[in-house]
Amino acid sequence: MEVIDVPVTGKNFIWFSVDGKAMSRLDRFLLSKGFIDKSGVSGQWVSDRDISNHCPVWGPKPFKFNNCWLEHVEFNRFVEDLWVNMPSKGKKAFVLKEKLKRLKEALKGWNKEVFGVLDMNIESTVKELTEVEGLLASDGLVSDFMDRGGLQKNFWDQLH
Repeated sequence: MEVIDVPVTGKNFIWFSVDGKAMSRLDRFLLSKGFIDKSGVSGQWVSDRDISNHCPVWGPKPFKFNNCWLEHVEFNRFVEDLWVNMPSKGKKAFVLKEKLKRLKEALKGWNKEVFGVLDMNIESTVKELTEVEGLLASDGLVSDFMDRGGLQKNFWDQLH
């Protein structure tokens, strides 16, 4: 059976090295011509990346654990209090899944409350990185990237 690599829309690359000097298209979708004709698939959309070095191809934004949380004085107590006070009835696997789901939602709220500005800083930095990566991918303007060479490293250093 012959398969086709579905064309990419949005961005040319989905992965970027931390120093920004290497980029690649790691994920590929190989579909048969028959499936493409029946389903009407015309391409795959690569969206902007967030704090990861990998652009999501499709789907909801995954939960991200920010290492800076570990440095906050209230983090351990917040997680411990939340975990201990959650209901724990049912099979162990179910209880674990439910506790993790509730912890995730609580951490999202806690992050906004404690690190609200962090989200805005990440968003503005990601926009600037997206612009630079777009220039690199389309025009190959390495000089513009080199002028901002430390931007991506500083961004990753702040997050990790």
